[in-house]
Amino acid sequence: MKLERAKGTRDFPPEEKIVRSEVVERLKGVFEMYGYSPLETPVIERLDLLAAKAGATYVSIFVGRLDDKGHEGMDVVWETSQILQNYELDSKIITASIRHPRHVVEAAKAGSHVATIPPAILDKMVQHPLTDDGLRRFAEDWAKVTKS
Repeated sequence: MKLERAKGTRDFPPEEKIVRSEVVERLKGVFEMYGYSPLETPVIERLDLLAAKAGATYVSIFVGRLDDKGHEGMDVVWETSQILQNYELDSKIITASIRHPRHVVEAAKAGSHVATIPPAILDKMVQHPLTDDGLRRFAEDWAKVTKS
């Protein structure tokens, strides 16, 4: 039998593990302050969801960076949106590191509240060969209309 890491997990270097542990301990302290008892389970949660549970106003998902590492960044936006709805969490989703116009469309469909769109992507969104051709044809047809 070959042992493998659970899907969606990774090993953390010691310095990152220390920071993550401190964040989790602080979150536990906040939860305990409000009367919640900590429950240790083998469930692995992403930091965006922990932040949302702790009351974060925004959670940022860097879709392009996730894609660069072989993950499906937009899947994370869809999953986070669904979880926020399921648990009626008030956090808003920021879709960041957008690399192409489809990211913008998919983020909107997934329920992202904010998208940080680079100027080059905005340019691509408003310029399309079919739109340009349609506008050109319309201008030609309009020029043929008798002006009174």
